[in-house]
Amino acid sequence: MNTNKILVNIILGGLYLVPLVVFIAPDGMFFPFIVGKNLAFRVIAEVILGAWLILVYHDPAYRLKWSPLLVAVTVFVVVSVLACVFGENPYKSFWSNFERMEGVVTHLHLYLYFVVATSVLGKKDAWWKFLHISIFVSVIVGGYALLQLAGKIPIAQSSSRIDATFGNSAYLAAYMMFHVFLTSFVLARTWVQGKLRGQNGKILALGYITAIVLETAILYGTQTRGAILGFGVGIVTTAVLVFFFEKEQKVVRKVALGVLGGVVLLVLGFFVAKDTDFVRNNQTLARFASISLTETTTQSRFIIWGIAGEGFKEHPILGWGQENFNYVFNKYYDPRMYAQESWFDRAHNVFLDWVIAGGLLGILSYLSLFGVALWYLWRRDNQKEKSAPFSLLEKSILTGLLVGYFFQNLFVFDNLTSYLLFFGVLGYLESVRQGQSVSAHAPKRHKKNETLSLQNVAIAPLVIVLTVFSVYGLNAKAFTGNRELLSALATAEQNPAGSFELFKNLSAHQFMGTGEFREHLVRTGFTLLSRSDVSAGVKEEFAKLAMEEMGKQAEEDSGNARTQLILGSFLAGVSQYNAKYNDAAIAVLEKARALSPQKQDILFSLGTAYVDTKAYDKAVATFKSAYDADPRFETARKMYGASLLYAGDKKLAQEILEPIYGTSTPSDDVFLKAYLHLGDYKTVITVLTRRVVEDPTNPQKLFSLASAYFEAGDRERAIQTMQKVAVLDPVFKQQVDFYIKEIKAGRHP
Repeated sequence: MNTNKILVNIILGGLYLVPLVVFIAPDGMFFPFIVGKNLAFRVIAEVILGAWLILVYHDPAYRLKWSPLLVAVTVFVVVSVLACVFGENPYKSFWSNFERMEGVVTHLHLYLYFVVATSVLGKKDAWWKFLHISIFVSVIVGGYALLQLAGKIPIAQSSSRIDATFGNSAYLAAYMMFHVFLTSFVLARTWVQGKLRGQNGKILALGYITAIVLETAILYGTQTRGAILGFGVGIVTTAVLVFFFEKEQKVVRKVALGVLGGVVLLVLGFFVAKDTDFVRNNQTLARFASISLTETTTQSRFIIWGIAGEGFKEHPILGWGQENFNYVFNKYYDPRMYAQESWFDRAHNVFLDWVIAGGLLGILSYLSLFGVALWYLWRRDNQKEKSAPFSLLEKSILTGLLVGYFFQNLFVFDNLTSYLLFFGVLGYLESVRQGQSVSAHAPKRHKKNETLSLQNVAIAPLVIVLTVFSVYGLNAKAFTGNRELLSALATAEQNPAGSFELFKNLSAHQFMGTGEFREHLVRTGFTLLSRSDVSAGVKEEFAKLAMEEMGKQAEEDSGNARTQLILGSFLAGVSQYNAKYNDAAIAVLEKARALSPQKQDILFSLGTAYVDTKAYDKAVATFKSAYDADPRFETARKMYGASLLYAGDKKLAQEILEPIYGTSTPSDDVFLKAYLHLGDYKTVITVLTRRVVEDPTNPQKLFSLASAYFEAGDRERAIQTMQKVAVLDPVFKQQVDFYIKEIKAGRHP
């Protein structure tokens, strides 16, 4: 076998493995559904790049010619790199994190994948094989999802929305939407080529149709509204194009008309039955029925999109860089988002994500990918119609795919699997453009290049060394760090000391998950500080390492309000054991507020820190800011009311609290602590008595009430309440007798 064939086979083998990465979700990894797939793809991309570089140096016939789509993809990646360099956090923009695994590094690998696939899959039947492998994999994924629906395999999201090996139903939905169209395209192309005749042809057609039905059913089962709507829009687009422009195949035109009629009937039927039990009892249909402008999710989307608009105004040309939407979200945070998740790192709209990630240049370069792809499909050549690369039916299906994907991106964000499919489609179209379509022959190679020259012999080892270096440097450290982080988290419950050693080891290395490691170190430290079974030495070591590492993170990522909040909150927690950290906690939390002035979570932490340091006036002012931002937020009202109690303003506290609690003495622990601080044992006894009435068989509530009576000086009622505990549960009799003895002796039990 000559050198070219060896290199081509290595590349083809790697490319044929790409569709299989969807199966990767290894146990023992932090974010296994994301990290495993991405690292596997990166390794494949780097290996096939190395082989391709040797191949194109050895045989120029495999080099791509510049073309509109190749230029568009190149510009898109170059803009991403520039936005990263001049963005808010270049390190994060380039490397991303374990949760997302996107960033510039992923887009560079996608670019390599696009280039190599375009160059090499243009061989005879290679794209055809690639598409069939991908379809076959989608069927296996569909079968896995069916087992989830049947309850045989657990759903990672712990809900009724199937996610297969993706860990996220929206990711699975996008994957299946692509494959419905790709399988339909393969079916149409096979039919156009006349390969569905005879018994074997019928079996083949049945196989394609079965795959399409399964893929559609799984898409429906994900309950992902954006992808399902995109799928519908794509189908309508395909049917309209076929109905209006197909002149030769009347049967196909009738089918298109039937599809359009079916869609109309489905939509009308849905609106007619929208309020029936049939729709309410169907989880997918019920999710569609709930869509309205007043729905919480819909409102939050509009708010987030408005926030993205503000971010674009500030950096309109190159944006903020990839993975930096959180800076925009924090800076322009809208208090009406209080009912949603606390932190958003995506706009939940791919186009707005690129507006933020790359500014005007970023969104235009992204849109150009769709524009040039559609131009490739529909451009008029000087060639005769019979030699055109696609029939009208095939062009219509691929157009429906692009339109459907475009539409779904209005409501979701991309991930590796959807990127792989999108760049795969672009690569296929580019192969056709380069004259290397499915039916084309492999590039002709010059005879003199069949064996390696001395110069080539020198190039090959260099490329191999660089490939090995990239595989290790870009992936091995991330893989090791990821597993060690999960081990540290898993060990913390049973072996805090061992967990500390793992965290300490991670602190000695810089890797793409360093920010996540530091956050989880702090969270683990928080948990261990409150555990009585953990030694003081281990707690101290954890606290010291957490403050040190999170301090580094806050310095490196000084513009991130969330980072400052995490550090400030941890310092405030540590100050409960060592008051010397109070001032540092407040200083960091004030910095967080400056970065995100209306973020309620930050105001709550800062206000609490002021309460802990008895700076009640500042606490009141801080909590009032949170309350004024959106008075509908009950937690903000509660915290503001409690701060007024600490400050001694009972009258205003009553005005704030009564509208939601119906009383000026709510039972919440936040208020109970305030009453205790004021020495208002009358109110404390009122609250605790109410709790006992609500739960009369709870010994702990009786103990708390007895303690309140004792602190109020009513020893007789304290003893009577203690005696009720002994009657309720004899297990406490010895403890109760001891307390009563101490009380009667005039001592504090």
